[in-house]
Amino acid sequence: FAFVGVMTPDGKLLEANRTALEAAGLKPEDVIGKMFPDTYWWSYSEPLQARLWQAIREAGHGSSSRFDAKILVKGGEH
Repeated sequence: FAFVGVMTPDGKLLEANRTALEAAGLKPEDVIGKMFPDTYWWSYSEPLQARLWQAIREAGHGSSSRFDAKILVKGGEH
């Protein structure tokens, strides 16, 4: 049970696995091609979206980052 996605270096979501989509009640077209921090999973928190943008920028400079975050799933649950 893992949520997996692939994005471009600037943060555009290219792929999301079935587990991530089904947990949130999404179809691929709901998120593919969107900027990762702007997708449904993170839409409940602007500070978290900002943290994701920061992590994407850091990755673009070769740094890794790791942090825990709650995601939004079906029914507005976290």
